[in-house]
Amino acid sequence: NENNNQIVRNNNLVLAENNLEIKVTAMPNPTHSTFNISFISQDLITPLSIRIFDMSGKLLKSEKNIIPNQTITIGSELINGIYIGEFIQGKNRKTIKLIKM
Repeated sequence: NENNNQIVRNNNLVLAENNLEIKVTAMPNPTHSTFNISFISQDLITPLSIRIFDMSGKLLKSEKNIIPNQTITIGSELINGIYIGEFIQGKNRKTIKLIKM
C-alpha cells in the first residue's frame, strides 16, 4: 500500500510513521547575506514547512509544501540578528539557530 508510512528492510517490517528524522543544515551560518538550507529526510512524501522567528518569538517568515531532500535559499530579507528556524515534516520538528551578521 503506497499510502502507509512503512519501510521494508531485509524482509523485516519497520514501522516508521513517527520516527523518521529530518536533518537540517544551514550554510553558511553565520552569514552576511543568505542561508542555504538543506533538508534530508527518509520520508520522501510528506512536504516540509519552514518558520523563521526572531528571538522575541515573532514569526517573520513561513513557507509550506517544500519538497524533502533539497536545498533552498532564505534570509535575504532578514536584517542582521539571531533567528530561530523551525522545520516541520509531519510530526517531526527540528529547530536551528540562524545568525545573520
